[in-house]
Amino acid sequence: MDGFNPMDRAPKDDFFGLNLQILRTATGMSRSQFLEAMNRYLGVEMHATSLRRIEIGEQQAKATEAVAIAHFFGKTVEELVGKPLDPEAARRLKLRDALASDYHEVYTTAREFRETYGEARRLLKEMSEVDIAKDSLLKEIQAALEHHKAHDEMCRRLIGMWEPYSRRG
Repeated sequence: MDGFNPMDRAPKDDFFGLNLQILRTATGMSRSQFLEAMNRYLGVEMHATSLRRIEIGEQQAKATEAVAIAHFFGKTVEELVGKPLDPEAARRLKLRDALASDYHEVYTTAREFRETYGEARRLLKEMSEVDIAKDSLLKEIQAALEHHKAHDEMCRRLIGMWEPYSRRG
């Protein structure tokens, strides 16, 4: 990770979103607090999704938003676009974004595993009720489900812990 290249994060030479995120987090403001302050003090309304997408480089700020954001932080648009204000902060934000993405992927996979495991258990119960329990395929399924029971419990606990953080943005 020592070879961090801010260009991996921002298209071409546009560091606006990265610098916005650096300034916002440096002031200790959440996205919702920042949006509220922008609306209250400058009369600029932005959607939370737009702010998130601008910060991670998925969307460009509108010209009026860019000017208002620069003014809010006492900077010029040129200062925010030209280069990272703090390369170390940029590196930390990139790592944080990558971890958040990994977390979301693990969380989603755990939820999908639990759904699939639950459906397999339900189907196994239905099959058992039809009295085909002597079938070797059914026994293989039962053995596989029993083997994955611990994984299901681990996923249940993981989902319980991470549920409050599963809503990104």
